[in-house]
Amino acid sequence: MTTASRWFAAISLALFTLPARAELVRHWEDSFSAAEQARLTGWVTAVHESVERAVAPFPFDVDLHFHRAYYARSPVPWANTRRSGRQGVNLHVDPHYSHVELMADWTAYHELAHLYLPYLGRRHSWFAEGFASFLQYPLMKSAGVMTEAEVQSAYSRKIRTAAAKYDLGDMTFIDAVPVLRARREFPTAYWGGAVYFLNVDRELRSSGTALVDVLRQFVTCCRQRRYELDSLVAELDRIADNDAFSRQLTEFRTRKGFPDYPTP
Repeated sequence: MTTASRWFAAISLALFTLPARAELVRHWEDSFSAAEQARLTGWVTAVHESVERAVAPFPFDVDLHFHRAYYARSPVPWANTRRSGRQGVNLHVDPHYSHVELMADWTAYHELAHLYLPYLGRRHSWFAEGFASFLQYPLMKSAGVMTEAEVQSAYSRKIRTAAAKYDLGDMTFIDAVPVLRARREFPTAYWGGAVYFLNVDRELRSSGTALVDVLRQFVTCCRQRRYELDSLVAELDRIADNDAFSRQLTEFRTRKGFPDYPTP
């Protein structure tokens, strides 16, 4: 084989073995007109692109299942992730809303954010929901529908509201989460969990990095692996070269009352 032939064979093999870029796969579970499908496709494509731009490309195909919502008070009144088998999201959408209104709805950003971490089970819902709540606003900033000032204002508003409603000060927040869920006080549980990630991010930034930088590396190297909560936190500490994740987890496991986060 000549040198040129060997070079061509090596290049061909490298190109053949490169992983294909993960796709966004749409499933129309209810009836949508062609115009509605086009509008919803344009919306989810723009959201997906802004999410990947802010963090990293997903290392797997993402399946989006569209369900029709009728006369809803918001563009996406309900959504949830699909974790069994292929990773994806169920989106209950009212297609009468405009593209601008769809883009300004937080729900799709929140649900896609979930997929950047492996499923840890219902017991650790505070961690998963806190993560998605923390990440949704920076993702909306990436999409151009929020400014940094609006992101910080939204964090402060949500956390102040959650803290004001919290009345389980004799328990650690983690122990209180099942009670909050039973009462259907989901926003309080979500935003208490978000404090964990806001505090980790603040610690990381003080040493010259950010949580999203750690997340980007995690997605690239390790997202396809299985983790329990403690092993995931240890992995994130390793990537960050910082024990902020584990120290904050210890704080959440031992400190009673609503998590401490300074808000203006």
